[in-house]
Amino acid sequence: MEGDQQRHSPAEIGRIWKTVSWAGLLGTIYGIICMTGAPRVKFLTDLKATAFDFGLIAGLCSFAIAFQAVGSLLNSHLRRRKVPWMIITIAHRLLFAGVLVAAFVLPQGHTQMAVIISVIFVHDALAQTSVPMWLSWMTDLIPERAMGRYWARRQRFITILSIGAMLAIAFYFNWYEKAGQVQLGFLILGTIGIVLGVTDILLFVAVPEPSRSDVKGAGVLHSLAEPLCDRNYRPFLVYMSYWHFAIFVSAPFFGLFMIENLGYSVMTYQLLNVVGAVGVVLTSNFWGVLCDLCGYRPVLVVLSLGKAITPLAFMLAPKYDPVGIPFLVIMFFLDGICNSGCALATQGAMLKFGPRHNRAAYVAAANLLAVGIAAGISPMLAGPMIDAVNKRVQIDVGWYSLNGFHLAFFLSFLLRLGSIYLAAKIHEPGCLSVGAMWAQVRARNSLRTIGMVNRLHATSRETQRLRIIDGLTELRHPLAIGELISALEDESRRVRASAADALGWIGTSDATRPLARALSDSGSGIQPKAALALGRIGGMESLKALLANLVHEDPAALGETIDALGELGDGAAIVPLICLFHETNNEALRNRIATALGRLSSMNSVDEVMDALGDERKFTRPAPAMG
Repeated sequence: MEGDQQRHSPAEIGRIWKTVSWAGLLGTIYGIICMTGAPRVKFLTDLKATAFDFGLIAGLCSFAIAFQAVGSLLNSHLRRRKVPWMIITIAHRLLFAGVLVAAFVLPQGHTQMAVIISVIFVHDALAQTSVPMWLSWMTDLIPERAMGRYWARRQRFITILSIGAMLAIAFYFNWYEKAGQVQLGFLILGTIGIVLGVTDILLFVAVPEPSRSDVKGAGVLHSLAEPLCDRNYRPFLVYMSYWHFAIFVSAPFFGLFMIENLGYSVMTYQLLNVVGAVGVVLTSNFWGVLCDLCGYRPVLVVLSLGKAITPLAFMLAPKYDPVGIPFLVIMFFLDGICNSGCALATQGAMLKFGPRHNRAAYVAAANLLAVGIAAGISPMLAGPMIDAVNKRVQIDVGWYSLNGFHLAFFLSFLLRLGSIYLAAKIHEPGCLSVGAMWAQVRARNSLRTIGMVNRLHATSRETQRLRIIDGLTELRHPLAIGELISALEDESRRVRASAADALGWIGTSDATRPLARALSDSGSGIQPKAALALGRIGGMESLKALLANLVHEDPAALGETIDALGELGDGAAIVPLICLFHETNNEALRNRIATALGRLSSMNSVDEVMDALGDERKFTRPAPAMG
């Protein structure tokens, strides 16, 4: 853990994260109503917005990402981020009222649409200004090694409850749509969204803000230049920029295509979004564990391929409802699965790959280039292209009417395929290959292990944690390693001891350093268990840690260390054990040393070892049994 993360126990972080998650739920409902949901699409089309207008809105809102540079600059000068962030974000939420006012005060036409687009742009600019401060704050709160699981837990919680909100919005707005009162229905809905959005921000009054020692007050150009000059970070920037360009050639037009081209109602489109949300709920924990334990690069490679299928599926979506609805249900569900992993992997990579002292600038640079520029340019190019093709070309083939939308979707499909190569070039030392990740996922009991890992991460009850760790010990799956390492710092000594024992039985080298720290820490209370686990795991790192612990005064920890060295079978331990034998007067320890030396030499009994200790030249040193 870094900085003030050390001041919060896992239980305290869990309580804080619940507040952050509830606030996120309210913010998500605000976003569904005012920013991304089907009612806003229908509201704008009722005001005669065209594909050009939708492309312009998407493009300008992407360009608003540039204001993250402003947020990054503010973040680099602020020791306390909470109050400035709250002021900016509340102003952002209240500003959406300008969209509602313009729809009822101004006469319908180009002026009205220009005002609405301008208000949305300023609204998003304020939102983006607050992003670096919030992400910097949240990242300082949660442990880095479990970042994926914390965000996955929050994402799953929010998505489960927001499904109910999406259903309520769909049925509510359907009544106004059928009554021909789209604008009135959205006015009421938007007002509710603003109230919930402001309440979301007020909940953060109860969220503590860690003090900062990394405030340097660097200039914005210097802060943003650092990630651009970082050759390890640049491959990720290239991937993010290309990926968002490819995505936004088609993504802003999916809702418009379904409502205008396929003839689906807002309610149907909203319900299909619910299906996508179900996919997010069912797989958030899965992707969170994979990101933490396998790395972000292999996850992004796999998801780049998965997301390429989405625009292709929209191209194949037929108008005929009895066939089209089941097809779209499957497509939205699979897309939700991919969206779940993409959200966690891209956000987690941005936060992990950036150094703590300038993390906000790294996030701002990635978002500026990817979401701000690349995702801003592509819909502004695709929107006019769609309008131009639609005016000239429409080919009817059975259930399909091929037009400009289909051309944009096909281009997006081809571009998305190209992102697979760039994802594989991301610099992430220590991550698994796609093949190794796939081997772990398809191994026996992998899904069961992931489920137990997430339950272990979510519960703070000692009895449940002990029971789950026992289950993970039986499964012995390497996907459990990360959470078991975290459990070595649990508040309960019994849980810490059980986790150390489990790590020893699973036996992967990733656990040696955390176990070595527990072995050298007199306050851990699990030194004997850590020594035993290191002996089971073996390897050079385990040998070094065990030899270093031979100076320990605790007889229990020292005894287990001696036994573990005997289990390792490495002759490098012979001389240190002989020295310890002559230094200690504890007969029990001397017997354990003799037993260990017997295992390390060619002697067959403890008595023979004892006799040989009078002439140490009798010890033969076999080749190390373990490397």
